[in-house]
Amino acid sequence: MRFLATTLLCALLAAGCAAELHRPTAGPCRTPNAAQLLRDANRSLTFVDFAPGPGYDTGAHGEARPLRLRAIAPGSKAVLSYPDPERFAGADAGFALLSRRTFVYDQALAMVWAVQHGDRPLARALGQTLAALQNPDGSWGFSFAAHGDGYYNANYVRAGAAAWCAYGLALYLQGGADDALQATLDRSLAWLVGQVDPTTKLVRAGHGRWHDGDHFDPDWPADFAATEHQIDAWFALMAAAAVPGVAQAAEWRNIANQLAAAVDARLWRAGE
Repeated sequence: MRFLATTLLCALLAAGCAAELHRPTAGPCRTPNAAQLLRDANRSLTFVDFAPGPGYDTGAHGEARPLRLRAIAPGSKAVLSYPDPERFAGADAGFALLSRRTFVYDQALAMVWAVQHGDRPLARALGQTLAALQNPDGSWGFSFAAHGDGYYNANYVRAGAAAWCAYGLALYLQGGADDALQATLDRSLAWLVGQVDPTTKLVRAGHGRWHDGDHFDPDWPADFAATEHQIDAWFALMAAAAVPGVAQAAEWRNIANQLAAAVDARLWRAGE
């Protein structure tokens, strides 16, 4: 199936080449040693207590819009996306403000890493933060301040980032039951399934848009389907269906199969 070929290619490229992309290499991409990858990640990932101030998002005119988060469970953690932004030579001065910022897909990737590393307490602590940040409709905003500042761009929603969150939660729950995080996963899958366009059977992107980096339109409908989001959603649905004992397993697998068929039919470019 073409969809399977696409997903396998993406996975192989990510697994085989990611560790080599940070430096020039004269030879072909080498598959790194898994244990070495874990050691490197353990040195480079920066985790902090999730301790935001009063929550707020950006309004349409750049104003701070008050935002109420869900209850934050004790011990919740966040991974910093740019723990040392000063090391990026030539970056805009404002880039330094990202030192406390986390993108939700980075939070989800850190959760995946913790699960694969066998660190379930860390994975749960990261998942608790995702639970606190989950929007009432089951989606997630795009980025948040990990500590000190309560900023959360909750109204910039993209299906791909939400699917990564669902995927991280599902992998964690495959290793053991957790009622609170299972409820978080269930809400996220309900939102993802609700984003499926009835005509194309593809997942719509979400909502919210930035203009020139300064003005934000929280209500802008992102009524398009990004190929990347479909693959993210497929993995999330299949991982959620593999959680032991979930009642919706057959439904989620069926939706995932329909999504794969829609990707084959509408997004595959045979000539490329």
